[in-house]
Amino acid sequence: VTALLAATGQWPMLLALVNRSARDRVRRGQPAPEALAAILAQLRRQGPTVLDISDPDQRHRAVTATMELSVDQLSAAERERYAELAVFPEDTDIPVPVLERYWRAAAGPGDVEAEQLCARLADLSLVLDFRLDPPRLRLHDVIRSYLRHRVTERLPGLHRRLLDANRDLADGGNGTTAWWRLPDDQG
Repeated sequence: VTALLAATGQWPMLLALVNRSARDRVRRGQPAPEALAAILAQLRRQGPTVLDISDPDQRHRAVTATMELSVDQLSAAERERYAELAVFPEDTDIPVPVLERYWRAAAGPGDVEAEQLCARLADLSLVLDFRLDPPRLRLHDVIRSYLRHRVTERLPGLHRRLLDANRDLADGGNGTTAWWRLPDDQG
């Protein structure tokens, strides 16, 4: 525990990610001491063992290494859907119905259970918040930066897909899109 505190610089967001990763490993049957040792070994391989959060390079490496601990718990399809969240702003509610349309455009109908994936991401501390009433997800600015870095080359295409997936909600007739007609609940 002391070594993990040092490896994360006691930064709360990184500690939350380590905690969730450890809990997920224990839930899958790994004893807690082994889970913590495995996480520490991975952090030492991928990031600094002592974090100076005032140094942007060390902070970036530590965030990346710690995020990867939790991201590695996701399936390949879940990792892809998670990376696609980079199109959304940080600290803003993202309605789950918007995510359903967006993810369905990539994965196909029935391939994405948005609410389940949102809950999984929240369980792993990979999002800032997930609520059910109304269903919405929220990203932390550090997490969004991490995601945007992962999809830099694909970001314009992801934005295009988000717009295309929601275009039918603002049909202006004659093949035009009247975004000002977007329903109020689709902010």
